[in-house]
Amino acid sequence: MKMLTKTKIYICIVGLLILNTFTAFAAELSLYGLESGIRQGDVALVKIESDLAIDSISGQFDGRELVFQDDGLGQTALIGAAMNMEPGDYQLVLTALADGQDIRENYMVEVTARDYRVERLSLPEKMVTPDKGKIARIIREANSLKKVKKMLTPERFWDGEFVRPADGLFADNFGVRRILNGIEKKPHSGNDLKAYAGTPVKSPNGGTVVYVDKMYYGGKTVVVDHGHGLSTLYMHLSKILVNHGERVEKGEVIGLVGSTGRSTGPHLHWGAYLGGINVDPASLLSLSFDVMPPAEGLAAAVSVEDEVGQGETLGGN
Repeated sequence: MKMLTKTKIYICIVGLLILNTFTAFAAELSLYGLESGIRQGDVALVKIESDLAIDSISGQFDGRELVFQDDGLGQTALIGAAMNMEPGDYQLVLTALADGQDIRENYMVEVTARDYRVERLSLPEKMVTPDKGKIARIIREANSLKKVKKMLTPERFWDGEFVRPADGLFADNFGVRRILNGIEKKPHSGNDLKAYAGTPVKSPNGGTVVYVDKMYYGGKTVVVDHGHGLSTLYMHLSKILVNHGERVEKGEVIGLVGSTGRSTGPHLHWGAYLGGINVDPASLLSLSFDVMPPAEGLAAAVSVEDEVGQGETLGGN
């Protein structure tokens, strides 16, 4: 397994070159949480420490911004790898101001491959191809949701560990490629939980409700913004119990499991977005806030029979 590699650039004040050079090299940043890289579609929690007090810090990974916050553990941020990100080494750039010194460090982070299974299904045509009269609605709803997914709220609402949104079994079907009636569709963008109708659906962490709608594919849908570019999505609800703009706490019930929209049975379609990309929401449950873990991905989820008809929810976004 590859280890993180990095290069460092320190900017010292002209006229105090000798003193500042000595001080700067004692002030390197230490990065934790990516020792084993990150798997396609996963989220990892990274922590930054330094010998000097960090006044501010920012990061870039694969063209997306990392938003840090000092939460008592050090400077922490969430980092995600897109489900279709090619395996290989990618640059993570950190820029910090520590006790008046500008520090820039470059890390090479390994993105590892994920095994996405392929499903070939034969379904009634009406479940595969919507009526032409529904297309405008589908496009309008998808565009509205895309705007929400790209939100980058400067405040962090989540705090500590994330909790399961509902009782039930994970289908472990994030990123599944589906071929419906011989036609390849976009990958499944969430991770389904098979649960009884009426099962309470809870917010996995603190946040603000930023989207409430009844959608063609997703049925009754809620999106919670957790801040710093992270949002979670809940589809096919039988009942919505929150309103747009409402603040919710970790574990607060936001709706009930159902089968609204394009669905063949009661279940929860749970999605997550970080910096506008699809990530596996189940990976949020593996984050450790006591000891920084290597981001090797999830332990195997319990596989159950997949609920048909969710792979094309909002075009797979």
